[in-house]
Amino acid sequence: MKTRTIRLAAIVSVTLALLFLAGAQGLRWFLERADERNLERLAALQAIVDRAEREQGGAVVGSHLVDLAGRPVYELTLRLPDGRMRRLRYDLASGEPVPEPPLEE
Repeated sequence: MKTRTIRLAAIVSVTLALLFLAGAQGLRWFLERADERNLERLAALQAIVDRAEREQGGAVVGSHLVDLAGRPVYELTLRLPDGRMRRLRYDLASGEPVPEPPLEE
């Protein structure tokens, strides 16, 4: 608990220092860029969801962004028409499916 409080205090201190140094203009620029990145990711996710539903014939019921060896990948949970669930991975940058790694024996 104590390390968590210290870590939080450090994050707040660094944030305040950056605000002081960068000023309101710097903060506005940072927030605008963050919004642009989020919009790009949302657009990519929508395209990936559409593709997965079209190709697999089911409905996406969940998604989250994961780091796969330094590569951002959306992991989707798809409910198939017969009720089974399937997990799929799609590369964020290309929108292409990411093959499942082979099972180790």
